[in-house]
Amino acid sequence: MKKTCGGHNAFGRAFLRGAVCLPPPLFLVLAVVALCTLPTDARAQNAQDGTAAAGVESGFAWYRAGTDSVRVHYTFPRVPGRRPAVLVLCDRFGMRTAMDNVLNVMAGLGFRAYAVPLRSAPGQAVEGAPSVSLDSTDIDIVSQVAVDIRNDPRGVGTLGLLAFDIGAAVGASAAARFPLFNACALVSPAPVEAVIPDILRIEAPVHVIVGQYDPEQTLRAAEQLRDELTDKRRKVRVTVIRGAGMFFYNREHAGFDKPSYNAALVEATRLLRSAL
Repeated sequence: MKKTCGGHNAFGRAFLRGAVCLPPPLFLVLAVVALCTLPTDARAQNAQDGTAAAGVESGFAWYRAGTDSVRVHYTFPRVPGRRPAVLVLCDRFGMRTAMDNVLNVMAGLGFRAYAVPLRSAPGQAVEGAPSVSLDSTDIDIVSQVAVDIRNDPRGVGTLGLLAFDIGAAVGASAAARFPLFNACALVSPAPVEAVIPDILRIEAPVHVIVGQYDPEQTLRAAEQLRDELTDKRRKVRVTVIRGAGMFFYNREHAGFDKPSYNAALVEATRLLRSAL
């Protein structure tokens, strides 16, 4: 399946007119909650264990991004009717099993979940703490794919962002440029210094989730970030996961911490469930 995106579609024209995306009707939010028969922490457990969520279908589709096409992974709930969507952006180790597991959790919660591979996160061995750098082309790719997802008639016109590490930096930059997302959950964004200005420009509610012992985002820095963002934007919330380190969100890493991972995912999904 190939799709074309850009300023000529409905959402793209809305950008040009300066339109503001309205929140979904209350009955849609209640419908999402009604589907969540398992506790969120139980679904986070499923993601950690790599267990496929029941009642979902997975695959991939090709989306047009500029002159290129990008292979987008998806997992959808097998339920009738239109569903809200969530875009998942990976950490510095790229599209690995961890991302598929997160897609399962999102679909199990009733979302149409998508994951876009990033040039900022090339596939590499999950070990150590390699440096990261943001490839600006990812911002354009994510923005164009997000427009198509919002315009998909199988959705309800709302889109959330769940992004990890360097993916959170890409997502924050895209969200700062355009009103693409109705809510943004940014888990351990890196490099954090470059992300703060973008976070402050995001119009949608933002939840930043960091680890207490993350060497790239120390507890003191996280608390200062929370104070700064709270002073400047009431829509921004910062949560520090006590005892968590840098790679608590990647189950394949030697430093993976199961309780911290579950806690981070619960915090992230709480925002998405309430906003979408």
